Amino acid sequence: MRCHWVNNDPLYMTYHDHEWGQHKTSTQDLFESLTLELMQSGLSFLTVLKKRDAFKRVFNQYDLEKLAARTENDIAVWLTDKAIIRHKKKLEAVVSNAAVVVSIERKQSFYDYLRASIERFSPNFELNDARLNLDLCKQIAKQMKRDGFKFVGPTTLYSFFQATGFVNDHDEGCDYR
Repeated sequence: MRCHWVNNDPLYMTYHDHEWGQHKTSTQDLFESLTLELMQSGLSFLTVLKKRDAFKRVFNQYDLEKLAARTENDIAVWLTDKAIIRHKKKLEAVVSNAAVVVSIERKQSFYDYLRASIERFSPNFELNDARLNLDLCKQIAKQMKRDGFKFVGPTTLYSFFQATGFVNDHDEGCDYR
């Protein structure tokens, strides 16, 4: 049995069964998940999943150094690519967020930054901690925006934490809990 939100699309089932909620620590995996959640804002996540391979192509396989170096000209080209979500502010946010993560990585891993961001507002945080909720994500999102991130509102951030295993939100009866 799967979570109630999973439909019968094989792509969605595979994502749920093998990726969603799995603990991620690599910067590249975390950044890709953050980007997918950012892209989902206002859309169906299945729409985003169907464009995932195109995002990988356009975003240099999530090579953050290359992505952070992208320019307005690159974004203008991306806006003509029907294989991706062509939303200028979201595309600009991806490039900007890549630059922020590159800067963070000079001091600590992106994973450690995320853990520290959570622990700042929820001391003694443990993975799958029920205290990681939308209210806490409001505080973390404000801090991340101060740190330079774009398009990381509390709902997007909470979805990101669900997808990357910081919180376990599989339904009670889900076989993947």
